[in-house]
Amino acid sequence: MYPQENGKKVKLYTGSYNAPVVTGDGSVYLGKGEGICLWEFDESAGEVRLEKSWPEVLNASWLTLSPDGKMLYAVNELDDYEGTMGGALSAYHIDARGCLEADSILPVMGAAPCHVSCDGSGGHVFTANYNGGSMSCFRLAADGGLAEMDLQLVHRFGEKENADGREGLRHPVRQEKPHVHSAAVKDGFVWIADLGTDEISCYELEADGKPGKCAASVFLEAGSGPRSFAFSREGDMLYVTCELKNRIAVYRWEKEN
Repeated sequence: MYPQENGKKVKLYTGSYNAPVVTGDGSVYLGKGEGICLWEFDESAGEVRLEKSWPEVLNASWLTLSPDGKMLYAVNELDDYEGTMGGALSAYHIDARGCLEADSILPVMGAAPCHVSCDGSGGHVFTANYNGGSMSCFRLAADGGLAEMDLQLVHRFGEKENADGREGLRHPVRQEKPHVHSAAVKDGFVWIADLGTDEISCYELEADGKPGKCAASVFLEAGSGPRSFAFSREGDMLYVTCELKNRIAVYRWEKEN
């Protein structure tokens, strides 16, 4: 849910599944949602009212607002958008009433995108593509629409993550391949959680807004399944949800001067 404050009434956006999607265990789920919905929440009365829905938006499983609140970005969690063997990313303008006007949609070139985040400057957005095992970086146009995908990082299993014998300790169904689950931006770095490889890594954002060199990387306990991030208010602590171990991993982040 994404609030836009208006006195005691709050605008909320929700996304939903309304088309087939392949779940983590390989089964296919068919949602019955209404795409993206706009709600009005009256805080004083404790009531929620549906204002409008956009059912044509397919599998909007994650939403985020631009830093200025004028754009909404939604991943379309699909395995094959228009023959691209992957999902898509949609961009919408938000008018004064909170209604959405479609601007652009581009393929992410990775299956089942499940997370999208902004870089804080309004220059780029990043998607985590779960079944694609990749992170896609999109350059934004001046009006906030999607201009192009200008970089993609693809994860693969390699010797490094098998060095401690973790290959036989991974979940046989959920960790059969890399599964990039989130890409979060914080203080000039983009953090990536890979549920399939048990790795969290961060890349420094270059002057052009694209990820550059890998600044840090760590493997969690085999079978952890890292999913998403949260940062402390001061920005020096990193909290990682581990979906397969039902734990939260905590790290202290010390940036080099």
